[in-house]
Parts: sequence; structure tokens; C-alpha cells
Amino acid sequence: MILRKILLVLVGYLLVQFIYRIWKVRKALKASFREMQNQQREHTPNGETRIYRNNPKPPSNNQNDGDYVDYEEVD
Repeated sequence: MILRKILLVLVGYLLVQFIYRIWKVRKALKASFREMQNQQREHTPNGETRIYRNNPKPPSNNQNDGDYVDYEEVD
């Protein structure tokens, strides 16, 4: 009977520690996310729009870009 109570107290203690650690990590992540948003807000002036592209196209040096080629039908 005493062993059962000790085991329940131990399991309860471990469960509380586990939940506390999860809560602490979530709190730290939220604080980090808020800080990142604040820094981003400070660096972007009001009214300015920024467009970020993942894969910008390199400038084309080909002189034939946009030329129309007329093909004739061969019978």
C-alpha cells in the first residue's frame, strides 16, 4: 500500500515536470517569434512593399528573344 502511494507520487511528479518543460519551451518559442516579428516590423518602413522571390531569373542575353518566325506549311 505504501509502495503504491510512493509510485503514484513519483508518477505525478514526473508528469508535472514533463508538462512544465513543454510549457516552458512553448513560451520560449512564442517569445522568440514575437521578437522576430518586432525586428521585422522595425526594418520595414510604413508604406514600403517588399517582394521576395525564391528563384530570380537571370537576365537573358539572347538577341532572338521575342522574334516572330513565320513557318510555311509543306505538302
